[in-house]
Amino acid sequence: MSPPGWIEADKEARALAAERDRLFARAMRTSPLMRSRERDLLERIVLAHNRVVARLNHEAPTERQHRLPFDLRADLARLSATWRAADDTEPHRR
Repeated sequence: MSPPGWIEADKEARALAAERDRLFARAMRTSPLMRSRERDLLERIVLAHNRVVARLNHEAPTERQHRLPFDLRADLARLSATWRAADDTEPHRR
């Protein structure tokens, strides 16, 4: 017997959240040449997470299992701020 769909959706949401966390963790080390790719990747992760969260929140038996969607605008701003801070601390990157 396979687990309910909301359990699988929760696993997928947690995996996407972990992937987003890894992207933020490496952001200070991202070269300027890779930033566009990382920005696109963040957008794909956030949108996928939000789709899975919508499914999870619809299928979960109670609100206790619900998750909040990510805020794409806030995440992109956080990423940009991290890169600005990296540029300010490493003059050779300019």
